[in-house]
This record gives sequence, structure tokens and C-alpha cells, in this order.
Amino acid sequence: MKPLRVPLRQHREILGEVIGRLLRQPVATLMTVVVLAAALALPAALLLITDNLERLAERFEEPGKLSVFLVHEGINPKALEDRLRGLDGVANVRYVGPEQALEEATSLLGLGEALEGLPDNPLPGSFEVTISPQQRAPARMAAVADTVSAWSAVDQVQYDRRWVERFQAVVGFLRQTGGVSAVLLGAVVVLIIGNTIRLAVLNRRREIEVIKMIGGTDAFVRLPFVYTGLIQGVAGALLAAVLVAGALAVLNISLADLIAHYDTRFRLRGPDGSYFAVLLLVGAGLGWLGSRLAVGRHLRDIEPA
Repeated sequence: MKPLRVPLRQHREILGEVIGRLLRQPVATLMTVVVLAAALALPAALLLITDNLERLAERFEEPGKLSVFLVHEGINPKALEDRLRGLDGVANVRYVGPEQALEEATSLLGLGEALEGLPDNPLPGSFEVTISPQQRAPARMAAVADTVSAWSAVDQVQYDRRWVERFQAVVGFLRQTGGVSAVLLGAVVVLIIGNTIRLAVLNRRREIEVIKMIGGTDAFVRLPFVYTGLIQGVAGALLAAVLVAGALAVLNISLADLIAHYDTRFRLRGPDGSYFAVLLLVGAGLGWLGSRLAVGRHLRDIEPA
């Protein structure tokens, strides 16, 4: 007997049947989707938190800046600026003259009257050197600082090395945590969908035996279950994106009061189009994998009597 195959036109019919089955079991379907969404939302949220942490640090004098203080006499700022710009990893250089440094210190510290009686400006000129994001590892920052400190025109180079190291450690920890949780929770998603499909296969055992008896192939029998896993995975990913976006919206309300004290504007960046696309692809892929593994294993044990 010639095996049954699935023409392209029948895929839509099978998909409609699968959607109908899921809608006829709303409680079970909803519980599965909610559990999948919770599993997908955690690594997705950690990824967004890491990105927003880096953006926030950049707003508050990000840990990629060196303060290069010059000796008081005989310095050509232009030549030194060109030399700094030529260093590997330097993204920007800003010169702060002695007068500007005094004005900024007076404004920041509120010492206008105390500084008016000084005969000379005690502050030297300086450069603010911004290191490119790709070069902000603690070892690289230390190497640039040591190189510039050795120049005869430079009095000293300052940057908060400990703060840089702590910041990089926190970001690295979050990235590693996100990666590990993504792998572990991805496995959880596969197991959840696989268990759901296993129960569906067992419940339809007699139906599968009849289909195989009249010549249905494993691919024909497998297709509705694979569509079920895909739909559950995509629905879980959509709900996960909604949960993450909603959580960020709530956090932005609380963050507004905190940021106001720093006289700046900052909002947590929510998921964009590419974020949604990747999350949907991950959900669909995990759904396909879980259903494919489960149905493939149990179909081998179901043969017509």
C-alpha cells in the first residue's frame, strides 16, 4: 500500500485542527503557555538588564574615562591631544584648560569666595580621555593609563580602577548568569513541551494506530504534534516578551524619581523588533525540538495490532 503523504494544501487544515484542539482545552493550554513564558522571561530579562546597565553607566561618567593631568609649564595641548588620539582604543579626547577647570571646581564645590583670594590658579590643564567600549577591560585601561603616565608632559593619570573592575565583574556575571539560565531554562521548556506532547500522543494512541494501519507515515502522524509544540513555544515567547515589557514599564515609573536627583534623563530600554524576533525564534525552536523528540520517541512504540 502506498504510504500517505501530506500535501502542502493539507498543512493549513492540520494547523487549523491543532488550533481548535488547543482552544477546546483553554485551561490546560493557558497553564502550559504561562509556564513556558516564565521560563523564557528570566533569561530575556537578564539580557535587557545587562544592556540597560551598560547604558546607565555610560550616562553617569561611564567607567571608560581617564583624567590626564598635565604639568604646569611648557606644554603644547594641541600636540598632546593629537598624541592621545593616536593611542589604540581611544574614542574621544577633551581638553580642559586651567581656567575652565577652576570654573568647574568652583561651581561643583561651591567655593567661589574661598578661591577669589588666590593669587594664581592652582589647577593644571587636563584631558578627559574616553576609551572605546571594546577596550574597557580593566587590564586594557591599566595599560593605557601606564603608557600615558610615562609621558614627560603628564603629571598623573587618574581613574577609578576598582570601580572599573567591579563594574566589569558585575556585567560579566550578569552575562554569564543569563547564558547559564538560558541553557537551563531552555532545557526546561523542551521538557515541558515534550511532556505535553507525550500525553497528547498517549491520549490519541488508538487514532495513531488506525492512521498507521491505512498507510500513514510517521511524518504524517507527527505533523499535528509538531505544530502543537510550535504554537505553544511561540505563544510562550509572546507572553514572555509582554511580561518583560510590562515589568520594565513598572520599573521606569520608580526609576523616574531616582534619575531626577541626578539631573538627567534615562529610561530603561524595552524590547525592540529584533528582540521580539529572536525571542519568537527561540520559542518556536524549543517548541519544535521538544515536540519532535517526544513524538519521535513514542511513535516508535505505537504500531497497529
